[in-house]
Amino acid sequence: MRRLMGICSAGVLTSAVLGGAGLSWPASLLAGLGASLFLLALVRPADVRKERMRDLRLEELTRSLELIWDPAQLQSSVIGHICDIFGTRKVALFLRDPDGERFVLRGRTGAWGELLDKVAFEAKGRLAGWLRRNQTILSVERDEEVVGYLSDREREVLEGLGVKFCLPFSAMNRLVGMALIAGGDDEVLRNFKLLEGLSFQAGLALENSLLYEGQKLRLRRLYRAERLATVGQLAAGAAHEIRNPLATISSTIQYINQTLPPEHKAKEMAEELLEEVERIDRIVEGLLSFARPAEPKKERVSIRELLEQTALLLRTTAKKVNVEIETEFLTDDDRADVDPSQMKQVFLNVAINAIQAMPEGGKLRIRLSKVGGLLPEGRSLRIEFEDTGVGMSPEQLERAFDPFYTTKSDGTGLGLPISYSIVRSHGGEMDIESEPGKGTTVRIEL
Repeated sequence: MRRLMGICSAGVLTSAVLGGAGLSWPASLLAGLGASLFLLALVRPADVRKERMRDLRLEELTRSLELIWDPAQLQSSVIGHICDIFGTRKVALFLRDPDGERFVLRGRTGAWGELLDKVAFEAKGRLAGWLRRNQTILSVERDEEVVGYLSDREREVLEGLGVKFCLPFSAMNRLVGMALIAGGDDEVLRNFKLLEGLSFQAGLALENSLLYEGQKLRLRRLYRAERLATVGQLAAGAAHEIRNPLATISSTIQYINQTLPPEHKAKEMAEELLEEVERIDRIVEGLLSFARPAEPKKERVSIRELLEQTALLLRTTAKKVNVEIETEFLTDDDRADVDPSQMKQVFLNVAINAIQAMPEGGKLRIRLSKVGGLLPEGRSLRIEFEDTGVGMSPEQLERAFDPFYTTKSDGTGLGLPISYSIVRSHGGEMDIESEPGKGTTVRIEL
């Protein structure tokens, strides 16, 4: 509008100047009109080009997102498009958790600091609710009333991270995720069609990606349960077949060892044989624990207390290798019916694995929260052990729960399978997420 008024003013000024120079009023009027049309002809193509560029961007976005199936690549592509459109390098992508209770960090670009790693937005929170209802971008600086409506914690997070815009991603009136954008040009807010297209197209692609991930998770759990059930039956049979002759061998060696004089050379060999027999017996015991875990003696206990005890037991060991242990308890309702001894065994095993994965030091974060959806009982407790260690390759991740599979020179490869069996005997689930060089997260739901 300002541009159009300027063009009209230029035409009037031209007419007035020419009229003052002695030109007749029809001629000066025509000259002014011609000047206005000339300026409009110069400006109009620029507007058309700008609109065309916007449409081309949207078409490019649609085509690129349709061609990407890998969730990680898709998320990276969405972040890249946001950076390009907003003219910034600081974007954080939050997507709905599989249980649908929270929006968690799934990707980022730029230097955000440590606060971002601790942030998760509740699906029933005010920020998520406003974005879901309005399905439009939130400008922290412009929409002061909306920011005032948010919870104190949400405002603190946005302010602490220096967020300028919150861009929602929706599909079928369902909030799939959101992008927090620090910096960027306010002019982009005028390009509503482009932002609306970005929100819809990216939301649809991300929703399909989340559905694909959920299906993969269910199939992986089903396959793992069937495979471990088969291996467990074989292991139980083999363990019994090994244990019976092993007891005979141990008794025989002990008898021979007792008959030998203290100075006899064979006495040392007999003692070494007994140590090896005991090692085999421990492996067999581990096999039986994996195949047929003891029936849990359940009590109503605080999971938080078990995790605090686990952290306390391991702090000295962790400190020796420069590993910092952090705990984060996001719920007060932390009591569950579990066997405290068995569950502490699981927590210790997972935490020790995490510490051993950080030989150069790092951070182990133990998080407890309450979620819902994945387990048939509805709401559940989620325990996460997140380390900053060496991570695991896709091949290692696929075999992580296989008995006897280990990457440690002194490991038996039974720790995780036994832990998984214990969690399953409690009606829970256990999963691992990992990337080489980026650390590992072990997630337990009870």
